[in-house]
Amino acid sequence: MHMRLVKFLLGLGALLLLVFVTFPTTIQIVYGAGAPPTVAITAPGQAASFTAGASITLEAATTDGDNEVQQVEFYVDGAQLHTDSSAPWRYVWTGAELGAHIITAVAVDQTGNRTTAAAVDVAVLRQQGADEPYPPSPLILGLHWAPTSSIERYAGDSDNWTLTWADDGQLYSGYGDGRGWEPKVEEKLSMGYVAVSGNPGAISGVNVRSPDEQPYGGGANGIKASGMLMVDNVLYMWARNVVYKGNGCKLAWSTNHAQNWTWSDWDFPDFGYCAFINFGQNYAGARDGYVYMVTPNGPSAYNAYDDFVLTRVPQAQIRNRS
Repeated sequence: MHMRLVKFLLGLGALLLLVFVTFPTTIQIVYGAGAPPTVAITAPGQAASFTAGASITLEAATTDGDNEVQQVEFYVDGAQLHTDSSAPWRYVWTGAELGAHIITAVAVDQTGNRTTAAAVDVAVLRQQGADEPYPPSPLILGLHWAPTSSIERYAGDSDNWTLTWADDGQLYSGYGDGRGWEPKVEEKLSMGYVAVSGNPGAISGVNVRSPDEQPYGGGANGIKASGMLMVDNVLYMWARNVVYKGNGCKLAWSTNHAQNWTWSDWDFPDFGYCAFINFGQNYAGARDGYVYMVTPNGPSAYNAYDDFVLTRVPQAQIRNRS
């Protein structure tokens, strides 16, 4: 290369370097959106319960591989309760109202990405009374009745209506002292059977005729259904008033959806109103291998007693007395 050209290029490079140094440019780093943060509620635990007046600590854990988490927002029942701007992400909640609450948390990173944590359900319970033998239930927090205007009425001349949710999706019932569903049966029965289907606003029923219907006997003078349960596709029924007027219970079962019944050769003369505890369709929700029965602790279905008896039996032995 010619010497003069080399000198010219070197001089031009120095000039360019001089210009760069003399007029610096402000460099702005622009972050990409990146991955959103992750967030999880670490306290309280799922289904935790607290007594009214207790302080409830809310805690969250976050991660973000691309950007820094700038804040965590805590929400209770959809309303923002607190915003924490630095880790550890924690807030002490006081003055919680009685009842069930849903807690969530939202993590926000420096680019505005937001992630909501999985919700945690908690319950705030009233204090146990001095005369109460057990603490308030963390599952049953209250009872609210629907307005009377929402009640749908059917088969008005029959009563009792013990119910169970069967394998075919219908509700099976034993009614008493009536003529069942429309179109009604010709003769009033002490005990008849109905299959009910549909949803609120569109309910229908069908009378299930059976040779095991009980002819009319008003009140204690006729056999009545007191409990109904389907287990493993078999329909079981407790019938009352079987020993004497208003006294005693007997078990029956049907393998064809209440059309025919087999009766046990034993009864419970000391229990007057035996009833099953249902748990889902075809008893599918049961948490153990037992079937449960509850009854007032006395022989009559028409007298009041001070306590109840709860019994259980393995599902495979329902038909056995002992």
